[in-house]
Amino acid sequence: MAKLKVKGDRTMNLAYKVMMNQQRSYTLRQYAVICIGTNALDDYEEQTMKIIHDLEPGHKLILMTLYNARADAD
Repeated sequence: MAKLKVKGDRTMNLAYKVMMNQQRSYTLRQYAVICIGTNALDDYEEQTMKIIHDLEPGHKLILMTLYNARADAD
């Protein structure tokens, strides 16, 4: 299984690139799990829909969102 090993921002557009690379190389598993931040991009909704649209039939997408109840605005 390919793992994303990148320091710094891990955004939805980077997840898209990883997913597409795995699809092209036929290494994307049946269950595609994406657990990545979405708030760093102004167009997060567009990026998320792009992932949903471009995922090939036969795969199941699982999106996870991180939540920290103790986090404050800063």
